[in-house]
Amino acid sequence: MKRLDLQNLITRLHQATPEQLAWIDRSLTEQSVNSGLPGIKSLTAGAQTTVIEPLIKQPVLAERMHVCPRTISNLIETGLPHYKIGRSLLFRWSEIEAYLIANCRVPRLDN
Repeated sequence: MKRLDLQNLITRLHQATPEQLAWIDRSLTEQSVNSGLPGIKSLTAGAQTTVIEPLIKQPVLAERMHVCPRTISNLIETGLPHYKIGRSLLFRWSEIEAYLIANCRVPRLDN
């Protein structure tokens, strides 16, 4: 990309509305997650920013964990990390993994 194009892009980003910035952020995050990149380079700061992990819904989490949605509800009562927005329960997979590692028993494999 030419320097002039990059300056023009940065100028447009500074003039963008919050809705446009949110759309750009979602698009970059999806592209980064889909391509397996660990992060996205910031155009304005020159530093690397972390990718925001998408939130997943309770049925998707239950399917990923191979349990029924009621089991997820029971785990929430025991401290499973979640976000409640309206009537929706949302989860971050990395937080779920950390919770399971810290709170669940794993059978030992005796050799």
